[in-house]
Amino acid sequence: MDDIINIKVILLGEMGTGKTSLINVYFGKEFDNNTFTTSAPEFYQKQLTIKGINCTVGVWDTAGQEKYRSISKIVINGAHIVVYVYDITKKETFKELEFWSNCAEEILGKNVILGVVANKLDLYDKQMVSRQEGEKYANDIGALFKETSAKVDSNGFCNFINQLLEKYIDKNGNIINDNSKKRMSISKHKTKKKKKIFC
Repeated sequence: MDDIINIKVILLGEMGTGKTSLINVYFGKEFDNNTFTTSAPEFYQKQLTIKGINCTVGVWDTAGQEKYRSISKIVINGAHIVVYVYDITKKETFKELEFWSNCAEEILGKNVILGVVANKLDLYDKQMVSRQEGEKYANDIGALFKETSAKVDSNGFCNFINQLLEKYIDKNGNIINDNSKKRMSISKHKTKKKKKIFC
């Protein structure tokens, strides 16, 4: 049986930026205008094959409200991919990315794959954060950037997450293969029959 690696993905950002809606469409659900505000971290997972590697992708939806931020910090631990989400119609959600970025870097260091998502592109007529601002911020922190809408562009976000997963596999391919070989070696050693000794 082929090895399956676990990849932890978390979405961080302020309340109302559409993190839950983005996750829902990633997991094949239809967009719902009545999605409730997330009051506690929620976990979803599915299995994918990325560049020939079997993966279990676990996605955490974090609560953005101030009183839940301490919980979010606990959930951040152990993440391999961090996606920062802001609402293009609300400047303050973009400004708060600095808080979430500092928080994640303090816990995870810099050895993680980063993405920045500018959500609610369907409300472009109310846009308060330009694409150029979002791209610059993403470039400054070494992240991939995506301007999208959970409401009208579900494939855009799905493809973006897959891009991040591919980047993770590319960056860690040697480690993944080495660990796989070690596990196979250990498994073979355990199952090898002991020689009988006759006295």
